[in-house]
Amino acid sequence: MEKFVNYLWSQDATFGYPGGVPTSMANSGQQWDFPNAWPPTTELLVTGLSKAKSECSDAEDIEMDVVRKWMKNSYKTWRDTDGIMFEKYDVTRVRIYVRIVHMFVHSCLRAWCAMLSTQY
Repeated sequence: MEKFVNYLWSQDATFGYPGGVPTSMANSGQQWDFPNAWPPTTELLVTGLSKAKSECSDAEDIEMDVVRKWMKNSYKTWRDTDGIMFEKYDVTRVRIYVRIVHMFVHSCLRAWCAMLSTQY
């Protein structure tokens, strides 16, 4: 686990973008690649980092950075669009959503936000 956390710590993908962590660094033009971030992959990353805290002290710093960026981007988009949530976000900017046609909150994101509100 420590190798994974050290890898994340050294990557611009973790700290280099104001709107979150991209799902991949490949800029292929596909919706699942850079610069997009998705709720399920972000939730998996946060859950993994949360579990890694007992083994690696840096995991919590990375976890909190990811959570802050995701919540900031999600909240600002929600506020600026009168309550609309999107299925993915552009991590290179905050409040710039990727899709014109909106998608309401995925059940995964709702569960993740509920979990965060009880833990932090």
